[in-house]
Amino acid sequence: MDYVNPYAPPQANIHTITPEHAGAPIPWSPGEVLSEGWTLVKRHWPALVIGLFIVQILSMIPGQVSTILKATGAVDDTTATVIGLPLSLIGMIIGVYLQGGVIKMYLTAVRGGTPQLGDIFSGGATTGRLILASLLTGFAILGGMLALIVGAFIVAFGFMLAPYFVVDAGRGPVEAMRDSWRAMKGNKGKAFVLSLALFGVALLGLLACGVGLFVAMAVGQAAFAIVYTRISGRTAPARL
Repeated sequence: MDYVNPYAPPQANIHTITPEHAGAPIPWSPGEVLSEGWTLVKRHWPALVIGLFIVQILSMIPGQVSTILKATGAVDDTTATVIGLPLSLIGMIIGVYLQGGVIKMYLTAVRGGTPQLGDIFSGGATTGRLILASLLTGFAILGGMLALIVGAFIVAFGFMLAPYFVVDAGRGPVEAMRDSWRAMKGNKGKAFVLSLALFGVALLGLLACGVGLFVAMAVGQAAFAIVYTRISGRTAPARL
């Protein structure tokens, strides 16, 4: 038995559930997870909202370098285009790297833990797999578009949880897409309704001088993190 010092100062009581084993899927509805997502954002807004703002800024900076150089006259149009392409690619890679941290941060909040701003930089180990999963998903969606526009939506919602399985369950790109497709069976319609509701929330955020847009984005991230835990059975969301 481990020795416990009775005179040691009390540790911070941070309730964090580690999803080592997946349980049975838990029913969900768009309205329910939207409400719970809003509650989570209100509770943890410094990390969840400001974190997304930082992610957007860091992802955009490389792509804006060529635009700034062109605007100041430092380079001509051709040079700006040539250097702009690799810089935009760097921005995309930064965005994917930060995506892993964002997923971890939101799942921490959903599972009753306390997310921190620094969590957005914790996804480095999953970056390569996330990039491959994103590329494969993009090709699959393109294939769906060539068949039917509806097919593209079906494919997109079928694979929407792949990044979560990569980050949270340690799956490889193909495994994550397979698990997402299985998990989303029978849930694509509700996910579509949830996406429409979140689109409406985003419009309201834009009307609030754009300030509310990041709040709306945070609610969307929280909602989909809740959906993932419900569908996958990898720990139910904390009661709010």
